[in-house]
Amino acid sequence: NAHQLTQHQRAALLALASNVSVQFSLCRELTSVRAIADSAPVAVYRTDMNGNITYFNSAYRRIFGLAPGQSIEDWPLAVHPEDRARLQADWADFCRRPRAVQFEYRTHPASGELRSYSEQILPAEGVPGFVGAITDVTELTAARNDLRRSETLFQNTCEQAPIGIAYTDRRGRLMRCNQAFSELLGFRTDDLERWSIADLTHGEDRAHVANELER
Repeated sequence: NAHQLTQHQRAALLALASNVSVQFSLCRELTSVRAIADSAPVAVYRTDMNGNITYFNSAYRRIFGLAPGQSIEDWPLAVHPEDRARLQADWADFCRRPRAVQFEYRTHPASGELRSYSEQILPAEGVPGFVGAITDVTELTAARNDLRRSETLFQNTCEQAPIGIAYTDRRGRLMRCNQAFSELLGFRTDDLERWSIADLTHGEDRAHVANELER
């Protein structure tokens, strides 16, 4: 009977069915992993041991403004002109000597606004090659620039103030003082920043000043 199978044939079919089930599960898991990667807010990619990109998610294309059919080799076109040559040189150096490395640069795609990115590449765990992640740090960079401008303005204001201004730690050690403070006491600023309030206080007043600092 053609529908009757030998024990060996049944075992072979069961093994085949089991293998198909495993393959189906792996495909489903891979699809899930890809969907998660494509939904990530950061660009993720993988390279082989020679630095060749073997996988990248959707965010990678979005960051560099690459069209669906456009080669990923066109990524430099979206990098800010002032950062492009440096980043290309850094990437070429990574491809020659793959290793953990970090890049910072700006992009300015034709269809988008100027953005700042931080890119970090690390050895992949459990498999040969490297994993890269590109994070948008535009807001962080803007905040740092605002803070730097505020610090510069504050420093200039203190330096140009007509009154003496000094900063000390809790023990009274001078950490910073402006030019007016130095001129008021007749010392150089460099000398003052190695001393403390006690060093500058008259002997008869030191106990009182020490009590006030403690309080």
